[in-house]
Amino acid sequence: MKKFVLFCMSVCVLLAIIGVCGVLTPKGGDTDIAEPSYEEKLEHIRTSGDYPECFVETAEKCPQTIDYVYNYPLLKDKIFSVDLSAEARSRSVPLFIQWDERWGYEPYGAGFIGTCGCGPTCLSMAAVYLTKNAEYSPLYVARMAELNGYCVPGNGSTWTLISEGGALLGLSVRELPLWEQAMKNALDGGAVLILALGPGDFTASGHFIVVTGYTDLGFSVNDPNSRENSAAVWSYERLSAQISNLWSLSQAA
Repeated sequence: MKKFVLFCMSVCVLLAIIGVCGVLTPKGGDTDIAEPSYEEKLEHIRTSGDYPECFVETAEKCPQTIDYVYNYPLLKDKIFSVDLSAEARSRSVPLFIQWDERWGYEPYGAGFIGTCGCGPTCLSMAAVYLTKNAEYSPLYVARMAELNGYCVPGNGSTWTLISEGGALLGLSVRELPLWEQAMKNALDGGAVLILALGPGDFTASGHFIVVTGYTDLGFSVNDPNSRENSAAVWSYERLSAQISNLWSLSQAA
């Protein structure tokens, strides 16, 4: 009996030691492994050799993309199901993020939709909203852009992706003057605006965003590269200093 008691005490001590050491730490069926920090993920991306250079640059410039970039080796070959039927039925312009894993790992030009596909993603938002066609995903528009020469390797998308590509998707596209009232008039008429931007709040080089509406406080935008920018309201003065060109997109007659 004495030996049995000593054995049980030994087992209890051993289990306690194992638990303290973290070998046996189940929480809801998962092991208690700490999630790597942003800095740790970025260091791995920089040094592992598993990531194309455009992914490294994206993670460095846009912290919001860190998980998208970090998961590239694991998800790059996965085939994702894309169902935009709910977005197509919505009464508001959907916000599509170019680095959404459903299409962000797909090649586009010399990069990927997630790293340089702001143009197709913006046109996709406008097309799904205006035509109610759920097939017009960012991937669909990216492939259309490549087939028609609207994708320039190393430079993203040409402006003709919006003017000509929009027409190919059944939209009426009109170039607008850089004038606040012209933007408001187009939005009042049910149109969606796409802006080509230069360096500023949204980009250090070139970028496309969608303008979805306005209030007395300013314009609402869908930035395919930033949920934070998309949640903000932007004054005409702030936007206009960064606009290189702009288009009004509406349902074709």
